[in-house]
Amino acid sequence: MERTSQRALPSGSIPPANALVAGTVLPALGLSILVTRVNLVTATLTFAAVITYVVLYGMFLKRTTHHANQVGGIAGALPPLMGYAAVTGTLTVEALVLFAIVTLWQQPHALSLALKYRDQYRGAGIPAVPVVKGVHSTKKKILAYTAALVPASFLPWALEMAGSLYLAAALASGAVYLGLGVRFLISRRDHSMFLFFYSVIYLTVLFTALVVDMRV
Repeated sequence: MERTSQRALPSGSIPPANALVAGTVLPALGLSILVTRVNLVTATLTFAAVITYVVLYGMFLKRTTHHANQVGGIAGALPPLMGYAAVTGTLTVEALVLFAIVTLWQQPHALSLALKYRDQYRGAGIPAVPVVKGVHSTKKKILAYTAALVPASFLPWALEMAGSLYLAAALASGAVYLGLGVRFLISRRDHSMFLFFYSVIYLTVLFTALVVDMRV
């Protein structure tokens, strides 16, 4: 793909053998540190993230099914669980709420990017959602995931993890996200990088407000 042609492996700046060694040794070292210096729960979650994203998603599912994004999204949403477990040594409902928010967020975020590069995915033989299901179906999926994400973002307030400042930020940023999703769906545009970039802003605002207004 043109989009990834200048990355280390495709461009040839790093030999495949070196990448394999680094990609094996570094996670192993990191896991050993987590086991000995942090806790087993965090190490287990980290191992699950590596296997899910690198092996299951990257090596197998990405080239075989348009459902790969769901699996990749789960791996991408594990870091909040890792951080929570690193501090507390356990997982609670609050941790799972953070995981759910990021899991749902991953989908409209990734699908927005996939729409822009759908021709490159098609040329590379990768069955991304826009390639398999088309543009309009992908736009509907973006809105559906966003519609699920916004009420999920209220859960930290409902569980008293955060206060009214967080709720106001979640309501305002979520309303904008939904509005952008609706506008994109009914538009004639086949992609929206503004929606993609707003998804990054949205998550940043949401989690910043959570940290500032934390109650637990």
